[in-house]
Amino acid sequence: MLPVAVAALTAHAGAPVVAIAVPAAAAGGAVVLGGAQAAVLRTVLPVLRIRDWVPATMAGAVLASVALLVVVLHGRQIATWSSWAQTSVLVVCELTAVCSVGIAQAAVLRRACDRDILWVLATVIGTVAGVAAGGAALVPLRFGPHSAALTIPAVVFGIAAMTLAAATVTGRYLERIVTAPHALNLPA
Repeated sequence: MLPVAVAALTAHAGAPVVAIAVPAAAAGGAVVLGGAQAAVLRTVLPVLRIRDWVPATMAGAVLASVALLVVVLHGRQIATWSSWAQTSVLVVCELTAVCSVGIAQAAVLRRACDRDILWVLATVIGTVAGVAAGGAALVPLRFGPHSAALTIPAVVFGIAAMTLAAATVTGRYLERIVTAPHALNLPA
């Protein structure tokens, strides 16, 4: 929720402020996400190193936010490029945004589980499900201006829907990824 709040608060700020604030907020949000995930993962993978999982989550989240900021901060300039160049930049930025956390976490998970690559797929599907759920929850806000009394609860509900959908998908995948015989019983 921290990255969304910072993005909203900096919506009218200059590019330098946004370029610093959004990745910093992504890192802060990733500490919470990575810490919560690691706490759950340690119950089934005692060899998982929390001190590695949280920084990997942070690195992936910061990279994702920077990839999205390329499009947000330079969208008008990108729009003047050829269709091929626009598509290439958008695809690279979106793939980076969607895959970076999963890839960073899979590098850590690899030491505790032999199905680490499936985690990347799980995070991609979880992210897409989360964005779809959050977007669907926010559809009413598309119709006309609204007061803060309606907008703030709707955004909170949208973020909750997004988080719940992503957590449900990744949690279900995780059950299959880390169960025996795929969990490695290596010393920490």
